[in-house]
Amino acid sequence: MIDHWELTARAAIEGAQAIPSPVLTDSFPAFFDHMAEALSPQYPRADATSDNIGAAAHGQERARMTNYRVDQIAEEYQLFQASIEAVAKGRMEFHSRDWEVINRSINLATVESIRAFMSATDAHRSQAAATLTHDMRTPLAVIGSAAELIGVTRDMDMARKASAKISSNVRRLDAGRAHAIADLAARYGNGEIDLGRRDNLQLRGLRSDVVEIHSGDQARDA
Repeated sequence: MIDHWELTARAAIEGAQAIPSPVLTDSFPAFFDHMAEALSPQYPRADATSDNIGAAAHGQERARMTNYRVDQIAEEYQLFQASIEAVAKGRMEFHSRDWEVINRSINLATVESIRAFMSATDAHRSQAAATLTHDMRTPLAVIGSAAELIGVTRDMDMARKASAKISSNVRRLDAGRAHAIADLAARYGNGEIDLGRRDNLQLRGLRSDVVEIHSGDQARDA
């Protein structure tokens, strides 16, 4: 059954072809075992998600190990249900109570996996934002100090040195921001997040604007 699901998932889900088999199947073998137990009258398990965190762990792993989207998590479980129907056809007969257990198991597992996936995704994004904010503090402080110095000094050499500091720290900000956005794009945006060329140009124009203002002040004072 798991082999049938894996083949179907690789054919239907974008990006699944490149995922190693142990990562792709992940907790589905255990989920299938739990479902078999829930279908057994002799076993005290209400559904495949009862008394275990397999579905939630699966969602966390998909967030950590793949570039999956939320809809692909749901698609995995839909294909799992379809695989059960395909493999069971002509081999065994499920009664209405059995289908209730199967459908409830699929639905609950989908919800738990998506909830865990979204939680892990939000945590990663928050961590990336916090890291970017922290990394921006030092270059912004240097830029602010250099800009203040340019505003008060009458020494052109000192103004040029301060301008160079602004320029190097603007590049540092650019690099850090581009790295953070590229990381988010690779994980969540399939590489399609705009790196903000317009904003980059605005940052790079900061140094020239400051120098131009200082030069104008120098000319008026002369």
